[in-house]
Amino acid sequence: VMNDLTQLPQARKYPPTEQGQLAYFRDLRNVLQALPDGLGSGFFDWEPEWLPPVRASAEMGNAFSNLTMFDLQGQALPALDVAFRKPIT
Repeated sequence: VMNDLTQLPQARKYPPTEQGQLAYFRDLRNVLQALPDGLGSGFFDWEPEWLPPVRASAEMGNAFSNLTMFDLQGQALPALDVAFRKPIT
């Protein structure tokens, strides 16, 4: 789990939480929408569905499992709606 806030460039504004993620993607869409001539028509988020695999031992895990757009049960987090499902208008 990501909890070293020094690894995130704007951890105060966008902490590694559901609400921080939602705020980040909401702000990103606002910036893209403000670009002229449709130049900000979209973006790419690498591996938004990454879920940690079954652990082989207690020491193994994914250090970034709380940065995906799904919870550990595979349910979509609120940022997914803002980032991908709702069209930019």
